Amino acid sequence: MQFSLLRLVLPAAMALVTLMPTADASPKKVDWDIQFGSQGHLGVRIGTPGFPRRSVRRSSRCITPSRGYWKTISEQVWVQGRSHQEYVPAVYETFYDSHGNAHRVLVCEASYRTVQEPGHYETRSRRIWVPARRSITRSRRRR
Repeated sequence: MQFSLLRLVLPAAMALVTLMPTADASPKKVDWDIQFGSQGHLGVRIGTPGFPRRSVRRSSRCITPSRGYWKTISEQVWVQGRSHQEYVPAVYETFYDSHGNAHRVLVCEASYRTVQEPGHYETRSRRIWVPARRSITRSRRRR
């Protein structure tokens, strides 16, 4: 079945390509491609997608590498103080009753408290790229 289908389609595709006008007679570009798939299908592409292509106009000027230099700057930066948790133990008090017996009583439960340390200024250095100024002379300026 597949072989007989290719016998019929291939001559029809070749006849179609030969009957088409040549590239000289037509303003459109003619490009044909026949593909045989593994499943026995046949594909024919006529013409190029996206034709005619737009011409890309390129600048004739050379691209010069960017000029500049690295500069190290120092800045005063505020650094927030760190905070941490501190354990506060329980507070007990001993008192004596009228018979002289000692009793221990909880006055304050154990807990944690947050302690915030003070912040400070720090000098930090970093590198930045400083581009050079470009001077355009009259002869290089486009009109």
